[in-house]
Amino acid sequence: MAKTKKEEPIVISRYVETIDNWGRTTSSRQPKKIIAALKDMTDDMYFEEEQNGMLMGSHDADSLIGKLVKVGETVFRVPEQ
Repeated sequence: MAKTKKEEPIVISRYVETIDNWGRTTSSRQPKKIIAALKDMTDDMYFEEEQNGMLMGSHDADSLIGKLVKVGETVFRVPEQ
């Protein structure tokens, strides 16, 4: 019997959102704010992934739908909008 690979969560450490037509942004590293943003995403957001304290890349909102993520100590699957 083949072993099933366990899905590892994507560790999200920060979100950034463009807030106006001039390119101004707002961002946060607070888990509570990141979780709220993941549950109510817009196309103007991206999320930064971190592993072992290093930035591993960023994800746009659509690429995280249905994925398992970890923010702080909370692990959950990103809902569809």
